[in-house]
Amino acid sequence: MKFNPAQVGAFFAASQDANPLHRDAEYSRRTQFGRPVAYGMAAVLYALGHWSGGRPFKLKSLKAEFRKPLFLGEHYDLTDTSTAGGRRIRFAKGPVDYAVISFAADMQNSPCASNLVRTASRFVARDAAADEPQMAARHVCYSVAPDAFPALQEAFGVGPENMPVKQLTALLWASYHVGMEMPGRQALFSELKMEFADTGDIGDDGDDGSGIDIALNEASFDERFNRYTVAGDGAGDGSGIARFSITAYKRPLPVDLTLQDFPRFDGLEPPLQSKNVFISGAARGFGAALARSCFLAGAKLALNYRGDARPATALRDEIRLAGGEAEIFEGRADDEHSMRQLAQDVAAAFGGLDLIVNNAAPPIRELQFLEQDNADIADFCAQNLAITLETARHLLPLLREGGQFLQVSTRYLAAPVRGFAHYLAAKGAQEGLVRGLAQEFRNAEFIVARLPRILTDQTNVPFSFDPAANPGNIAHELILALKNRGPDNFRLLELY
Repeated sequence: MKFNPAQVGAFFAASQDANPLHRDAEYSRRTQFGRPVAYGMAAVLYALGHWSGGRPFKLKSLKAEFRKPLFLGEHYDLTDTSTAGGRRIRFAKGPVDYAVISFAADMQNSPCASNLVRTASRFVARDAAADEPQMAARHVCYSVAPDAFPALQEAFGVGPENMPVKQLTALLWASYHVGMEMPGRQALFSELKMEFADTGDIGDDGDDGSGIDIALNEASFDERFNRYTVAGDGAGDGSGIARFSITAYKRPLPVDLTLQDFPRFDGLEPPLQSKNVFISGAARGFGAALARSCFLAGAKLALNYRGDARPATALRDEIRLAGGEAEIFEGRADDEHSMRQLAQDVAAAFGGLDLIVNNAAPPIRELQFLEQDNADIADFCAQNLAITLETARHLLPLLREGGQFLQVSTRYLAAPVRGFAHYLAAKGAQEGLVRGLAQEFRNAEFIVARLPRILTDQTNVPFSFDPAANPGNIAHELILALKNRGPDNFRLLELY
């Protein structure tokens, strides 16, 4: 199966979970995921709809574990197995589980009366997700607009016609609570456990509305893992909830650095004084960090970006405001036509170049070999290699005598880690190409820089046992290392 925009839209309309991780492409691009993530609870609804096939049922208990993010448009294997306690549905790629939904339910003999009407509700959805977790013990009310249910039924195969509306409302509330209140804006749903009260046969909810009252009895925070837990029950017999617990992580805020965060270069003359430096993928991450450090080292900067111009423009303006020289150039580093035009524009603005930094890269995800197809790995390698190929083919002619071509690589080639075989294959190919280029272009120096895991939006996770390096310190060390030319025109720098 794969999630589609109609499902995301139907889930939002029903739940009112407006967390930007699911709905804002620009916001999600600055997370570790690089793009919008499907609602975890949407997977729960999909699982229930897949299992029930439209037949009426009533849940007794449910446990949802969200182990890896689910994305729109990606294919997942769906397996439905019987367990001693009920059913277990997995969303997976190969042997790797992305979400596991375990539940116990009773099939019902008759469909729900489906007689919902709009009733007065004390629930008013937030305009935006909370910036700070709402942890106070309290009673809350929550309801779903009846006109949101038909789209939900069509998108997932579940609705008031085939499951108790209170139970469906409780599942939608869980998403709203995590995404909008606790942890809120920076939320990442981890686990839901919910046991349901016995409210009789399907359709016997006691009223014709979807509203529920919930008692939030206790909340806790584990600062070691940035992990929040809340537990409670249904406030009153009509809620349909016997007890529940929710676990979610709070993702750290985006990595926002300025020139004030970067070390200065001591000495009479900055190491890149009056040098023309081109950096691909310079709008974000390590590329942006390297751009700031190169400015502090005295360079004139040609900064490449792809797509949204706003981050690149802000970086350029920051450097100019500090007295530097910088221009931005839009272009896909893996596209022949785009890089040909970019090279012409750079030549017109700068003439020649003294340093080319091949930094651009597609998003890097931790993926085991067996959760990828051969085509996935081949495509990832081809895209990375194309970035080096096109950058070298179109920008090497601009490199002045004695100039340098720097390929950003990874320490993982020297010390491999689990889940990055595709990344190692891609970087190995890039390194091999650069070594070969050094044999043909003897008037330039070619450098491969194997860098540690660096703190960027992509590596900015709730917790890690392998802390990421400071990007300013690594950029500073790398620029200083460029001065130490060796006897040959190829160097391997290992900065870790």
